[in-house]
Amino acid sequence: MSQPVDVVIVGGGPAGAAIAIALARGSRSVVVLERSDYEHPRIGETLPPEARVPLASLGVWDRFLEQRHGPAPGTLSVWGQDRPAENHFICNPHGNGWHLDRQRFDGMLASAAEEAGAELHRRARMTSCKVGPSGDWTIDYVCGERLRQFQARFLVDATGRACTAARRQGATRRRCDRLTGVVGFFEAFEAEPDYRTLVEATAEGWWHSARLPGARMALAFMTDADLLPPQQPQLRAYWLKQLQDSVQTRARAAGLTLEHPVEPLRWVAAGSEILECSSGVRWLATGDAALSFDPLSAQGIYQALRSGLVAAETIQAAFSGDNGAAAAWSIRNRHRFERYWRTRQAYYRLERRWSGSTFWQRRH
Repeated sequence: MSQPVDVVIVGGGPAGAAIAIALARGSRSVVVLERSDYEHPRIGETLPPEARVPLASLGVWDRFLEQRHGPAPGTLSVWGQDRPAENHFICNPHGNGWHLDRQRFDGMLASAAEEAGAELHRRARMTSCKVGPSGDWTIDYVCGERLRQFQARFLVDATGRACTAARRQGATRRRCDRLTGVVGFFEAFEAEPDYRTLVEATAEGWWHSARLPGARMALAFMTDADLLPPQQPQLRAYWLKQLQDSVQTRARAAGLTLEHPVEPLRWVAAGSEILECSSGVRWLATGDAALSFDPLSAQGIYQALRSGLVAAETIQAAFSGDNGAAAAWSIRNRHRFERYWRTRQAYYRLERRWSGSTFWQRRH
């Protein structure tokens, strides 16, 4: 058993790393348990211009710029009408957005957390988390095929949609829709690449595509899980059929070798979800573990960074004797989700071209 620490964070993605950086710089002892070694590509590649603010607050802005992620000058949207509409970031006070190499981005945040003083355990899987009579936590985890243990005054769940730690505290998660993404990555060597994000509605869902660093293109078709075929061979044929039914996305994919993706098509959950209660006595959930937004909002990573910073402030307040800080965190998340849900509903209702479609009927 290691010496007791102030905070154990389960999950080392953007939200977990942001909390770790902020708390470590606030002189708290922090341990991060991350299941991976940041060796595999991750889904979620778009960062809006406003992300400059939390990146600067975390002190990683210059480091982020040095990574030279791809520019995202704006969004091209085919939604509610056949003619594309453009939202250019030229008038945004923060400038362009970015298309990320998520593997390098997440690794950069993890390294920044370590340099700030956090203790990061890679390839670490939590097996149990129990609170004792004193209110302190005992966290068991496996790392390097060895069972290890930490004691902590506060526990943070930053495990994404799995919300592993929160579920162990009895928290329930409300799923508001069944949106699912089928994502492919392809080599893209255009002479004059278009760096705009393209969003295109079709009869059975909608497409999202973006050019990524490393001469790659991400193509994602979003629809409801129960509308997808269950088997991988059928899934690929269905995905290609939906691509042929699109107009702008099909044109963008014309130069890609669709028969040879960089990796097989991936099925990813993308629905809007919320923990009914995202905090308790000496614990809270943050990032996607607390709230999961529709990728149509393109706010996932940005919200994870912001959520991490505010969660760190909440934890510091709890340590300073504010007994209502954790409860206020959960209430705040519920209000955020309600505002988001109203905006989401209004945007989906703009699309009225396929009144007989099951996917769109559910959203009307």
